[in-house]
Amino acid sequence: MIHTARFYKIFDQRYADLKWIRDDDHVLAFERGGLVFVFNFDPTRSYTGLTIPVSRGCDHRVLFTSDDYCYGGYGRIGHEEHSAMIPGMQGPHLMLYLPARTCMVLAPVDLDPSKKPEPEAPKADDAAPAEAKKVRAKGTPKAKKA
Repeated sequence: MIHTARFYKIFDQRYADLKWIRDDDHVLAFERGGLVFVFNFDPTRSYTGLTIPVSRGCDHRVLFTSDDYCYGGYGRIGHEEHSAMIPGMQGPHLMLYLPARTCMVLAPVDLDPSKKPEPEAPKADDAAPAEAKKVRAKGTPKAKKA
């Protein structure tokens, strides 16, 4: 979680954007730093097809959940992508399965580092040493070949 907080810079956003809070279903959802955090505090009720409003209309992928095997969970929540465009809903929403006493963190696929394209190969000019670039940046002309 600490790595995720640093990578996505979630604390650069001063306040969380509250998306869902209801006492009767014990579910809390908010966005911060582009990530969506969803918590089910109910000890007995799981929710299938729970719709949570989100800011971005792109697909979201589950980064991790408290139900993952590595955290002592049962592995009931998949890490597949969830579409934010649900027919009949006004605005972008995610439809989620949320077992009792679990939480999950989702990221828009355009922010997900595993979905980013590979960096391009450096150009011929980019291969020059860093010191040479600094000198050229200050206005010194390139050395002429003899």
